[in-house]
Amino acid sequence: MEHKLGIVIQAAEQGNQEIFQRNKEESWANSIHELRKAMNGLTFSKDNSEPAIYVEFLGQEGYLLALAFPDHGGSRATDNITVWVHVPAMCDIPDVEMVKVIEQIKEVAKTGNFVSSPIFNKIADETYQDKGVLLPAVSTICSDPNASKYGVRRLSNFTLKELFGNNIAQHEYAKYKGIFLLNKSVGFGNDFEEIGAELKEVHTLQAPKTQEGFKPYIDVAGKDVLFTKAVEFPDGADVCIEWKKEGYKPISKNAKVTDKEKDFQNSIKIDASKDIYKEVRRDNIKVFGSDGKLITDFKVYLNQLTQDDDPFYVPTHGECPITIKAEEYEDKEVTLKELTSDKGIKLEKKQYTYHFVLEGSNVEFSITTQRRLTKSPIKGYSADGDISEHGINRLSYDGFLQKVMYLGIGLGACLLAVGLYVGWNVFVMDREFKFEDKQETGLTGSQDEDFKLTDTDMQKAFNYLQNNDTWHKDSLDRFEATRGLFDELNEFEANKIENRNATLNNDKLGKIVEALEQIPADSRPGKHDGKYNAKDDKQININNYINSINNTATPQSQTTPSVPQQNDVSTQVPAPDPAPASPRSRSKGQTIRPTSAQDKKPAKKNAKKATDKSGAGKNDGTDGKRGGVKK
Repeated sequence: MEHKLGIVIQAAEQGNQEIFQRNKEESWANSIHELRKAMNGLTFSKDNSEPAIYVEFLGQEGYLLALAFPDHGGSRATDNITVWVHVPAMCDIPDVEMVKVIEQIKEVAKTGNFVSSPIFNKIADETYQDKGVLLPAVSTICSDPNASKYGVRRLSNFTLKELFGNNIAQHEYAKYKGIFLLNKSVGFGNDFEEIGAELKEVHTLQAPKTQEGFKPYIDVAGKDVLFTKAVEFPDGADVCIEWKKEGYKPISKNAKVTDKEKDFQNSIKIDASKDIYKEVRRDNIKVFGSDGKLITDFKVYLNQLTQDDDPFYVPTHGECPITIKAEEYEDKEVTLKELTSDKGIKLEKKQYTYHFVLEGSNVEFSITTQRRLTKSPIKGYSADGDISEHGINRLSYDGFLQKVMYLGIGLGACLLAVGLYVGWNVFVMDREFKFEDKQETGLTGSQDEDFKLTDTDMQKAFNYLQNNDTWHKDSLDRFEATRGLFDELNEFEANKIENRNATLNNDKLGKIVEALEQIPADSRPGKHDGKYNAKDDKQININNYINSINNTATPQSQTTPSVPQQNDVSTQVPAPDPAPASPRSRSKGQTIRPTSAQDKKPAKKNAKKATDKSGAGKNDGTDGKRGGVKK
């Protein structure tokens, strides 16, 4: 592509009149204006024959060069004839050629023939090569019409050749209305400012190659343009390169232009270990609950900081924990690949764990649920304050007598409470349990020699066995009376279970012993290395347990009534402490059956029945009656 210079000549006499033009285009001609006001601030000597040279920068349109000659035939001292020359930004006109054009115009001025001189046609017909760059340096400069001053370059300090060519593009010029090139003899007023002597060299920078799939872009007239060809910038200029890739955050790299292009290229390189961020849009993230339900109200956290912007950006390298959070669901850490996967992200329902202690007991138990608890999980008990996952929640019995005692209703009620309290203590003292000496009872447990099993522990253990068909190891181990029972059941320890039941006198344990006595010791039904349960299974359903034993003892071809099977329960709560004995508290269905003087007779009857069937208890250190307890 080739370029030509444009020429417009104006005479400033009682107005501004155009007297000649060639290659005029409105895109730059609209910037031509009268210089008479600016010339008023300049003082020329009478013998000065040189014109005032003025340069105004138009950005992408290039620049205007004006030579203002005094009109000695005019009526006013400021009347002048101005020759405007337009130089396109892409025009590669050497400094020598530009000086030649200026000298030619001066020759015309000497003749005064500004209208029909053939020299102007010759200048306008001359062609110049295109610079072949994406961004010429002069296109990055725009004169400021709102500036307060004009800049001045003294021709005594520079030659015209030094000031034109590539050197015309000095970024410092952009802060002035325009630049005057004046001889030393020309004076100027306050609206002018002399510019320092330094001229900065213009450098050509080559376009960088694509990196990590990112393409380079550079600002051209306020728009990001793909950096595919060389650009020009003066020395010391700050250049910003923006790398772009679909689906990723743009990467901005700033560099300062020097005479070493290698330094520039190194400054704008992408560091893949820390510069690359993947673009993520919220509507591309799919989150589901473990039940398959779509979750829309979720939050994404990067390094524990919530991401509210849409889109947001996630680093592709390095450590950056990504966490998905939603109400009522467990937090989940995911990878960048999982975050943007079409399969989506599955969240598990949140588990809430609460720790409790019943009134009058030091035994702590826990409940895990998928719902928040706001009240006591045990009927007949209320929480002392708000239920919390932190710390221990204490539960108090809501019995009638306690309410009467706490409220202090009437002397008669107090006397009744005292009477019941005394009666209850006498009743409990009469039923206290003690373990016999190990040698006398044949127990093989690890209890201390002077250990005494309290009536309260016995009652809790008995109630737990009686009220639950599925026994959990943790629940059994909370009571001294049933500690170790789970392992005995799991390993089919018939003798140990029978000895333990001699104290507990529980019907379910009796049935288990009866079933175990029907099969030889070497024919245990355990399917897990001789054990009933797998290693991680911590609960036993008693009905299923007895059925398993009976199926081993009875051939499959025989028809044997089976015990109905029940589903195992995942969460067991220890039976609550019994309320103080009263007609009201007994009516709530709490069953307390420790062996005592009052119920020895039924215990002997049951023991006799079991002994008749199995023959056990005759030579085991007891009196042959299951359930007998030494007072």
